[in-house]
Amino acid sequence: MIGVSYRHYQYEVSSNNDAVQFINQIRKVNGKNNLQDDTAELWVNIFKVFTEVRQVVPSITLRQLFYQLVSKNAIPKTEAGYKKVMRQLRAMRREKFIPYSWVADNTRWVRRAASYTDLRSFLDEQSRIYRKSIWNSQDNFIEIWCEKDALAGVISDVTYSWDVPLYVTRGYSSDTLAYNAVNHYQDENKPVKIYYFGDWDPSGKDISRDLEEKTQYFADDLGVRVQFERCALLPQQIQMWDLPTRPTKKTDSRSKNFSGDSVELDAIPPKQLQEIIEGIIVSNVDPKIYKRTLEIEKVERENLEQLIQKLDLGSTFANEGRAGA
Repeated sequence: MIGVSYRHYQYEVSSNNDAVQFINQIRKVNGKNNLQDDTAELWVNIFKVFTEVRQVVPSITLRQLFYQLVSKNAIPKTEAGYKKVMRQLRAMRREKFIPYSWVADNTRWVRRAASYTDLRSFLDEQSRIYRKSIWNSQDNFIEIWCEKDALAGVISDVTYSWDVPLYVTRGYSSDTLAYNAVNHYQDENKPVKIYYFGDWDPSGKDISRDLEEKTQYFADDLGVRVQFERCALLPQQIQMWDLPTRPTKKTDSRSKNFSGDSVELDAIPPKQLQEIIEGIIVSNVDPKIYKRTLEIEKVERENLEQLIQKLDLGSTFANEGRAGA
């Protein structure tokens, strides 16, 4: 089945022809011509990608969409192919076939202070989000580091649920970021495991080397035990998962020490990437300790909710009002 959508309503059709017919019928009602065959085929494949990935994450980036289409042999892995996907996705969104919320733009964001309707809403929110640290009682701390900001939304769904910090380097990490990450554990008497995910290309390979050297330097200086592991991408994974490659850029100054084609981390299907990360996290969790942590968290949240219920917030505001009258 193929999930197609229009104006936030979703429908299931059984074949490519049914999907094209659905699209063209709506376009006809809106005074538009039928799509050309190659464009209609691309639209259907775009719907197929969203049908799959939205079972895992609510949104993906344009680049992730492009790589999933490349994996399906629906578009060539070229700059022209990327621009065609960009144009057609824009058309699908403006014609209401793809909701804007389905596409993420993690490179641009807004800073906004948290505010609340009243003190009650603030306390209710704090009660709702309260969680007990999982890792304080485990044998080690762990962190996930990722080169690509565009993948933060996919990865954070997993790291957030497991109370694991996610660091996004956006290329080479600054000394400040590496220092602050290590310094956070200066008073802890157990190791910190850093798991890194990045592109497999000359710069991507060197970025993980650079980050490992920086974190180890600050760890030695601050007396913190750090273990660093590059988890993806690796040559054996590219071959095993048959990921789409691209010619390595010879203009990259680091290409002389790199052999073979390059692959971007975005090429891994979102669900697979999440499964890899969750597997790494779970392998570091003692299940008995984790279960006990959740039991304590439940009791503490209930105590917090009872405390909030006992507060007479209404009379506080009433008294303030009378005092100012």
